[in-house]
Amino acid sequence: AELTILQNALQSNIILEHSCGTGQCGACKAKLLTGNIEFDDKYNILTESERSNGIFLTCTSKALSDVQMEAEYLPELAGIQKKTVPCKIDSVDFPVPDVAVLHLRLPPTANFNYLPGQYIDLMYNGIARSYSIASASAENNVFELHVRKVEGGTFSNFVFNEFTPNQLLRIQGPAGTFFV
Repeated sequence: AELTILQNALQSNIILEHSCGTGQCGACKAKLLTGNIEFDDKYNILTESERSNGIFLTCTSKALSDVQMEAEYLPELAGIQKKTVPCKIDSVDFPVPDVAVLHLRLPPTANFNYLPGQYIDLMYNGIARSYSIASASAENNVFELHVRKVEGGTFSNFVFNEFTPNQLLRIQGPAGTFFV
């Protein structure tokens, strides 16, 4: 199958604004300047006005020729690679009853780089939840997450009742194009 415009850009290390990658959020809107595309807006994210002005979604549309477009370009993310790595809980603190502060320790070889504002998926027992990284940079391969307690939440139960130092978890990330 042909790649979408977003997939082609990312493969070429041209980081365009995006989020969901499925056409549901609209973060990847771009304006077609020249060329032809196979337009796909299956979730009707775009308004009629946007469509008539050449706005399209890079994550669902495909190029039928060379295209020139106006899009949000994020060169700061070019060196950031999403990966899955193991981690251990360094510490768990509860500054208030419904917030946990997790310090996660990565292996020295993880080479996990991120920009402040990005998020990770924390994985345990086959369940994953997304959390924003709360520390500006990983010092000594440790970074911080702030987790709000959700009543009846499966992952909240792990964080607030089961997690202890040295608990083995996995993270996937970093993700997101919101950063400082």
